[in-house]
Amino acid sequence: MHSSMLDLFLELQKMDKKLYRIKQEQEKLPRLLSKQYTSVQQAKEKLEKKKEEIKRLQLSQREKEGNLGTIQSNIDKKQGQLNTIKTNKEYSALTDEIKNQKELISTTEEEILDIMNQIEASVSEEATFKEEVAALEKEFNKEKKEIEADLESLIKEQKTLDSKRQGKAKDAKEAHPRMYYGYERLIPAMGGQALYHVEDEACTACHMQLMAKDLSQVYAQKIIDCEGCGAMIYSTHSLISN
Repeated sequence: MHSSMLDLFLELQKMDKKLYRIKQEQEKLPRLLSKQYTSVQQAKEKLEKKKEEIKRLQLSQREKEGNLGTIQSNIDKKQGQLNTIKTNKEYSALTDEIKNQKELISTTEEEILDIMNQIEASVSEEATFKEEVAALEKEFNKEKKEIEADLESLIKEQKTLDSKRQGKAKDAKEAHPRMYYGYERLIPAMGGQALYHVEDEACTACHMQLMAKDLSQVYAQKIIDCEGCGAMIYSTHSLISN
């Protein structure tokens, strides 16, 4: 094989390596954006849970405050009944009930105070969560614009390379159809690179040492298949220099 044939496939591979890199970037960028979007959504969910917690606490506070009114009404009613009691036993029983109701008021007031403290702490946390969401959304929108611009640039680069590659692929196919189809099969299978050079008498893809017959072919400027990994291997050295 003439060096011009080797150069043709090496030029084709140079384009394909760039196209493979572009494809990887196109796949990676949306994943990065998706990761940030997930972070924003998680922060929003945390904020919503905190808002629901505050609502539950406020509802509990209102209910207990309503209970206070009911308990106080019962106390007032029972105190009014004290003047109508005729026996000491009934009087003692009623005063015990009033005492219990007053203790219940004291307990309920403490519970309300505790709830108010919880609400105050939760409102403070809510403010922090709001700031976190705002910061994450700002960063997400910034990253989104940058990624969209990068993707647009990659698409333009891809179109330009695709156009150039068509002509180079056509030349390679016409020059050596069998080798061209083998090359096209290896490109996606080997991560965007089908051609690997020989270094220190070994394939640089799998590092397997080449036998003498294979070395003689690659040093004769031929592209052959590596028996170890199936890559297309070549050498820019000649038999004379080796």
